[in-house]
Amino acid sequence: MAHAPPQKLTHSLLIGRTMTGKTTLAKRLTGITRTHRHSLIYDPFGRSGLNRDGWWGRVCSDWDDFSTRFWGSRGCLVIIDEALLVWREHADEATRMMIQGRHRRDGRGGHIIMLLAQRHIGLAPVARDQCSRLYGFRVGPADARQLAEDYASPVLADMLPVLLPGHYYRVDTSTSTWHHGKVW
Repeated sequence: MAHAPPQKLTHSLLIGRTMTGKTTLAKRLTGITRTHRHSLIYDPFGRSGLNRDGWWGRVCSDWDDFSTRFWGSRGCLVIIDEALLVWREHADEATRMMIQGRHRRDGRGGHIIMLLAQRHIGLAPVARDQCSRLYGFRVGPADARQLAEDYASPVLADMLPVLLPGHYYRVDTSTSTWHHGKVW
C-alpha cells in the first residue's frame, strides 16, 4: 500500500462520515508539527485548555475565546472541528478567517487552517476554495462526486464511498494526484 509522502502544510479539508478517522488524523498532525508550529484548535464539544483530549496545542470550546486567540496569534496550525456547525453559527467571521488568516503583514506568518466536517457542501464556497488540499475519508456517492469535481480528480467519485474506516485519500489541487493514507 502506497503511503502519502510528507507534504508542506496548507489550508485543508478533512471530510468524511462519523468515526472514519478525521479527528484522529488532525490530532496526529498537531503532534507532528508541535516542534515548529503552535496549534490552535476549536472543538465545540471538547474541553478547553492546553494539550487536551489528544490534541497538541490550545483547545478552545468557546467561539469567542477561539476568535480572540486566532486574531491575536500568528503562524499557527488552526484546526476547526465541526466546521459545518461553525458555518451555521459564525459564517461571516469563519469565512474572513479562511481568507485573511493566512495573510499577515507583520512578517510573522499567517495561519494554516484545517476544516473538519462530515460534509463539505454546507461550507461557504469561498471557504472551500481556500483549501488546496483534501483529506477525503468515506463519504456518500453524491458527496464523492462533488469532491471529485472540486478537486479535479475523477477517481475520487468511485474511491471515497468504499473506503474503510481509518483510510483516506489526500489530493492537492496543484497536481490533482492522489495518495492513499491510513490512520489506523
